[in-house]
Amino acid sequence: DPESLRIRQAWTSLPEALVYFDLLDANNQAIEKPQAQQFTLTIGSSSATVGQVEPFEQTNEGAAYVLLVDILKSLKPEQFARVRTALKGWIQALTEKDRVAIVTFGKEVKRIHDFTGDKESLQKTVNTLAPTDNLTQLHQGFMRALEMGKRADANLPHYRVVVTMSDGQDDFPGGVTAPEVLDRLKEDRVPIYT
Repeated sequence: DPESLRIRQAWTSLPEALVYFDLLDANNQAIEKPQAQQFTLTIGSSSATVGQVEPFEQTNEGAAYVLLVDILKSLKPEQFARVRTALKGWIQALTEKDRVAIVTFGKEVKRIHDFTGDKESLQKTVNTLAPTDNLTQLHQGFMRALEMGKRADANLPHYRVVVTMSDGQDDFPGGVTAPEVLDRLKEDRVPIYT
């Protein structure tokens, strides 16, 4: 029996909505084959019909990933080499339906590669990354990634994910605060992996 339902994200194109969620049992394991008739759905005070329920892997959809990379000089060369290796591994594992954008954050937040499925181009961009800055704007980086996650480009998958490679420090004076990021996440729900 389901123990919890965790909505990850929703995408609307009225009159339809896609809802991405985890349905877990008491052991925190995914319920394998939930049926549409097991669900009721309300949006505000209105009832909606559940059309179908299927595991993400069977939808033949991709995901749009924003890779958010810390370029602070405090990262030692061997640490940054591991970051670069992790990014390359992530890119290599992409499916043909996935898209990736790369954003760096240091003293500035920069989109250095827009969404693409071109693995070779993405790998070349990763090769150019280096820890170059003395300050870091992690929170502003999250804000930029969330903005990119809202894009409605026709060639982007609906499911969006932010992947962050960082030591978790934001030392930029007067920048965006952690509470501001958390408030934004209440509006723009995008899974973030760190």
